Amino acid sequence: MRGLQESVGLRVKVLVTGAMGFIGSNLVPALVRAGHVVTGIDNLVNVSVEPFERIRRAIADDPQWADNFYFAKADIRNEFELKQVFANHEFDAVVNLAALGSVPRSFQTPQKTVETNEFGFANVLKVMSEFKVGRLVYASSSSVYGDSQKHVKIEGEEGRALNPYALSKQMNEAFAGIYGRAKQINCVGLRFFNVYGPGQLPFSEFSAVIPKFINTTPKIFGDGSTTRDFTFVSDVVDAIGLSLAFSENESAVLNVGTGTGTSLKQLVMHLSKTAEQLPERLGDVRYSVASTTLCERTIGFKAKIEIAEGLKLTKAFYESELHRGKTC
Repeated sequence: MRGLQESVGLRVKVLVTGAMGFIGSNLVPALVRAGHVVTGIDNLVNVSVEPFERIRRAIADDPQWADNFYFAKADIRNEFELKQVFANHEFDAVVNLAALGSVPRSFQTPQKTVETNEFGFANVLKVMSEFKVGRLVYASSSSVYGDSQKHVKIEGEEGRALNPYALSKQMNEAFAGIYGRAKQINCVGLRFFNVYGPGQLPFSEFSAVIPKFINTTPKIFGDGSTTRDFTFVSDVVDAIGLSLAFSENESAVLNVGTGTGTSLKQLVMHLSKTAEQLPERLGDVRYSVASTTLCERTIGFKAKIEIAEGLKLTKAFYESELHRGKTC
């Protein structure tokens, strides 16, 4: 993991919410291997593929991993449970990854999206303030750019939200800015662009496009020209580490992507598959590629994994899981 160990130079005690989710279950072992003490919490409702087993395998060769990782079942919507975790552990920083993702799900159950992504997020900041924890890195989303017609998404040029999920992430950024300034919490929001890689669930109704395309017949909504900036999960982990080491007192909101777009038609070609074409889907953004300039300048992050390599690594993960008798 780049950033945290080199910049801080000491063991950092980190709380990771959503630790058993896709990004969280990749972040936890990276933090532990970098020598940090990690407490993970999750309500275990939307976990990734075999998260406990994957984390255990990733850090099993570290003789001190059992002393450096602790897990508690807790829900960020429950302020009492959060306070218990903070009372039992001392933290230098929090990484908030707990959320309900998926555009379609946010239309189906908008109240659940608001409860977790907005009320839960407010609980995290409130409890951090009460326990004097002054550093937060949190997951925002490229969806905050909404109806912006610009192909390359630049911080400060956001549009109107097109779906409840995007609106919840816009609210996170606004709340972090207001509450962080008032309570002296350094908040770094990372606008993740279409994260993919090992551990992502492929068969859920709300699964992301790449695990679905790899494991099932691809379904393309629209003409296939919809373009995304697909970002490999190890690059996202690096960006989180660099953000934890961000030394400025001011907060920031940054794009985390590769700066390169891949259309759904190109994605299908990369995977050597034939797609089923469906009508365009409500609330989807047609073109979304990250401007990486501000992120590179602010925390020194630059993605390393290109789409061809990332797809190869991701396909290898699912093949390995099937070989081990797992159905994901």
